[in-house]
Amino acid sequence: MVLPAVVKDMRGISRVAPLTSIRGLAAWWVAAYHFRDYLPATPDSWIVAIAARGFYAVDLFFILSGFVLHLNYSHLFLSPNREAFQKFAAARFARVYPLHLFMMLVFLFNPLMIAIFSRQGLGQTESRYNSIDYVLSLFLIQNWGFGDHGGWNIPSWSISTEFAAYILFPMASYFILRRIHSSAGAILAAITLLGTISIVFWSAGAASLGENIAELGLPRCVLEFLTGMVLCSWFQQRGPAKGSVGPLVCAAVILTICFAGRVPDYLGVPAAFVLIVFGLTAPTGPISNLLSWRPLLYLGEISYATYMVHYFIKDWVKFLLVRDGVPNWLVFSTFVVVTLLASVALYKWVEVPWRSRLRALNYKGAGNFLSRGGRDAERGD
Repeated sequence: MVLPAVVKDMRGISRVAPLTSIRGLAAWWVAAYHFRDYLPATPDSWIVAIAARGFYAVDLFFILSGFVLHLNYSHLFLSPNREAFQKFAAARFARVYPLHLFMMLVFLFNPLMIAIFSRQGLGQTESRYNSIDYVLSLFLIQNWGFGDHGGWNIPSWSISTEFAAYILFPMASYFILRRIHSSAGAILAAITLLGTISIVFWSAGAASLGENIAELGLPRCVLEFLTGMVLCSWFQQRGPAKGSVGPLVCAAVILTICFAGRVPDYLGVPAAFVLIVFGLTAPTGPISNLLSWRPLLYLGEISYATYMVHYFIKDWVKFLLVRDGVPNWLVFSTFVVVTLLASVALYKWVEVPWRSRLRALNYKGAGNFLSRGGRDAERGD
């Protein structure tokens, strides 16, 4: 059964269905990127070329997050108060932290096994598994400019930078709601933010969005997150896209030019993703209908689990299966199947139960903000 592109719950909380599905596809793009060396394809194939650019998926995540959070939470900060801050902070903590903490505990298994079974001990992996990185990661501040601390669960660097964006969200929401009252104003703000991204990367001497994550990951996230918020403001003022084909074709042209190396990716990729996100707000059309298909929606629902667990699965599939005589198709298929099963399990038995427990703990007596409305909001990001 295909769902409408835009749905609302009984309290009017909006969820743009295709944006949920595209988040799931983006999570698997990242997973393919990290396991691209074992794709059952020739190195010069188009599949490998696409997988090799999977690091761009985090840029899509950042824009999506800004869009969805503005759609569902910005109204709290039109007239901000203590309760509004508490509701938003508790909602994001309940959404993000339980699974992150669980995976940090799971990753302790890796250095333990290395210490037990490796002849070289932990010395060979000290750059990835060390106590400083672990403590910083526990507090989700490992990518806040304290040095190159990208160890343990490697993809969680982006969760760290989004945590910083959440801190800025109330102030940014207040500014957007109070100062951006027209489509022209929203477009100008988006162009300014996209231009700032280019200036930051150009001035740092970076050739690509994927370079120097330790220093540039934070501004990359915050600027794209704010761009998503401004895009949502424009969406709320003018309504959804009339159709998805035009924006998606324009985005495809921009991405093709960037992927071909004709221009630096920071000049075009974020803008292309803005077009993709806006194009997918179209309530009808074959693409929106396809991305409103329930299996794809579920892939989006479990995308955070996929994103957080796939690197652990990668470590162990490589350790157990990568050897002479084992074909790449078997290695890659095992990675996909185990990652998918782990995503479902983590979503069902860790992410959702603990989100519900924390919601009940933090919002008891605060109405049904998260028990009803917040539930759909959480599904959106």
